[in-house]
Amino acid sequence: MQWSGKVVAAVRPGSSPTIVLLHGLASNSASWETVINHLTCPNVVVDLPGHGHSTPVEDYSYTAKAAVVREVARDLEIGHWCWLPTHGEDGSPCPQRRC
Repeated sequence: MQWSGKVVAAVRPGSSPTIVLLHGLASNSASWETVINHLTCPNVVVDLPGHGHSTPVEDYSYTAKAAVVREVARDLEIGHWCWLPTHGEDGSPCPQRRC
């Protein structure tokens, strides 16, 4: 998907209430592979900008990262409420909060 002209990679298996998973500093969505293999609910694993398969951006602030996560949720039609577990310091745009 595109966000502000940049590629943001996200994977979404399933179609009911969704958990959004964010990776930690200097990591990518692959850090969640073991976890998602055990989840029984749908989930989205996001590569934040400049990580994994997502393209680099100029603004790496928490506000900008949160905007990316909100846009991913909108584009994938996740709905207004979603849980955002985080994995490490970099996944802090929305620690344990609703979108």
